[in-house]
Amino acid sequence: MSVKRKSPLTTVFSIIILVALVGVLYYGLVLCTQAGPDAEEAAKKAERLLTPDNITNIANIPYSLLSEPFQLAVTQTEYEKVMNKKAPDEETIALFEKLNAVQNEPKFLQGAATYYCGTNENPIKGIIKIKGIQYEVTQAIAFAPNVKNFEPEVIGWTVTVERITKVN
Repeated sequence: MSVKRKSPLTTVFSIIILVALVGVLYYGLVLCTQAGPDAEEAAKKAERLLTPDNITNIANIPYSLLSEPFQLAVTQTEYEKVMNKKAPDEETIALFEKLNAVQNEPKFLQGAATYYCGTNENPIKGIIKIKGIQYEVTQAIAFAPNVKNFEPEVIGWTVTVERITKVN
C-alpha cells in the first residue's frame, strides 16, 4: 500500500492562503481596535454639536473628514462656505441636497467599526428658518476609519430638508 504525498505546490499554496487570512484578520483587528475609537469620538463630537437648536452646525466636521465620494460631490470651497455661516440659507440647503445624493457603501471591514451621529431610524432633527420659510432638517452621519490611513472619515450622510407647510 502506498501513501500518496502532497505536492510541494499544494503546500506552498496552503501556506500563502493561511498567511493572507492571518493578514486580513490582523488588518480588521487593527481597524476596529486602533482606529475605531477615533471614528467613535468624531461621531460623539458631531452629535454634541448637532442639536435641534443648531441642526446646521457642521463646523466640527472638516472637509478633510469627508470620504472620497463626498469630496467628489462637493468642493472644499462650497463646503467651507456653508460650514462657516452663522445662519442657514439657500446655499446650506443646496449643500445638504448634494450630500444626501451621495451613494457610498462602506469599504471592506469598514462596517465593523462604524459609529453614528444620529441614525436613519432616529435622526437628529431641527427647524431652520430661511427668508421667513421654516424647514425641518434631519441628519444622520456615519463615521468609520479610512481603510488606507485609519483616520476617521464620513462614510454616510443622510440629510433631509423639508419645507414646513402651515395649515390655516
